[in-house]
Amino acid sequence: MEERPFQKQLPSTQAALEGTVSIPLRFAPLGSGRYPCKILLLSRHDVRVYVIEGIVNEEEPEAELLFKTPAFEPLTQHIPIKNESKKLWKFQVKIEGEWFHGPPILHVAPGETIQYPLTFKPILECEIMGKLTLQNEVDGMAHIIEIDGIGTKPTALDHIVIDCKVGNVTDKSIIVPNYTKSLLTFKMLLRT
Repeated sequence: MEERPFQKQLPSTQAALEGTVSIPLRFAPLGSGRYPCKILLLSRHDVRVYVIEGIVNEEEPEAELLFKTPAFEPLTQHIPIKNESKKLWKFQVKIEGEWFHGPPILHVAPGETIQYPLTFKPILECEIMGKLTLQNEVDGMAHIIEIDGIGTKPTALDHIVIDCKVGNVTDKSIIVPNYTKSLLTFKMLLRT
């Protein structure tokens, strides 16, 4: 069976002589990915080829990650990014969600797999919902990962032992970190 290129009657000769002619295109992707194609225009006096590529990103996240850690304790997940193309990839990284951190730019050489370090470090008991978007500047694809973080009750920051003798006063200073951007007031409770 012989393949024939798609042919459609073009607008009138008068419209063509006045400058440019609109050619309607319909793009109906079946799923996410890259859809390259070529459009060949032929006339008695001219041949033109237009290279067009449609890029379709997922509407839904590609994956979901759950982080659960005590407050003040960072938890890092290394996310593998594999470049099977022949071009160097450069990603712009957007992180949505409080207490999530990671590098804003990622480079992946052809044939390499790079581990993207995403860290969740809550400073209080919380439940955070967010999103990690890796936007590839080379092929235009966006990779979206839903990220959820649960900050649980913090563990003890330190264990302090004070050696002292009966009848003598012993002074000991301790450092109390402040991870917030506001002034904190603490109430001290001693348990024996």
